[in-house]
Amino acid sequence: MLRQRLLSAAILIPLVALVLWSGPRACAGLLALVAVLGGWELASLLNGLGWPAPRFLPAAALVIFVASLAGLLGPVLVPLAFLCWIVPLVWLFWPPSAPAARRGLAAWGVHLLGAFYLGLFPAYLARLERGPWDANAGADGPRWIFFALLIIWACDTGAYAVGYLFGRHKLWPSVSPKKTWEGALGGLMASTLVGAALAGPLAQMRSAGTGALLGAAASVAGQLGDLIESRVKRSARVKDSGALIPGHGGILDRLDSLLFAAPLFYYGLRELTR
Repeated sequence: MLRQRLLSAAILIPLVALVLWSGPRACAGLLALVAVLGGWELASLLNGLGWPAPRFLPAAALVIFVASLAGLLGPVLVPLAFLCWIVPLVWLFWPPSAPAARRGLAAWGVHLLGAFYLGLFPAYLARLERGPWDANAGADGPRWIFFALLIIWACDTGAYAVGYLFGRHKLWPSVSPKKTWEGALGGLMASTLVGAALAGPLAQMRSAGTGALLGAAASVAGQLGDLIESRVKRSARVKDSGALIPGHGGILDRLDSLLFAAPLFYYGLRELTR
């Protein structure tokens, strides 16, 4: 498994970097693919939770992605993003169950919410790649994407390393049995340090303190996103959201933290780099 994970990472990381440096259109195309593939995975999970519906979620996620990126959602964008944060958090504390199939409007409504989740959050990353405030023609967008990626990777690595070496106290056994409080704090510290270190040279932020603050906030959001996906998978009685990436699982298994933190990165960088 470790060999598969390393091989997949060795192939995917250079490919993602190449796409990012190829320009906004290539980046938007990649993230549109993430929305569609993530939509298929989420539709399967929702079906396993007792909300069967026609597989419209991937297509709807793509439509919402394009609409958001084109600025067609206007003033409803922020409330919709807030809703896509709040409802999954509610699921985290009150886990969904499936004693019987829920059909009709309830199933369609849950799938529609999933489509907004998988459409809006990748669109925030695509807008971030164009520059934190979407209009600066000279903005070097890939810098902000790499800043976000490095903070999330630091969080994942710090959480794993500290949890493996020093983890003693379980964070939330009913959601994710292997996660510990020590690991969560390790991830928080790693993201904070990386945010501070890269605030100036990579993110062009005002100070190391603002970078540390954004890194810490993104770590909390990312770890919540990871826990939410763990809750949904556990409720659906599956180990991974998919099998697309050998050794890693599905799209949602790899991007759950980044997607949940995407609006935070966008609005944070837009405000803190002026």
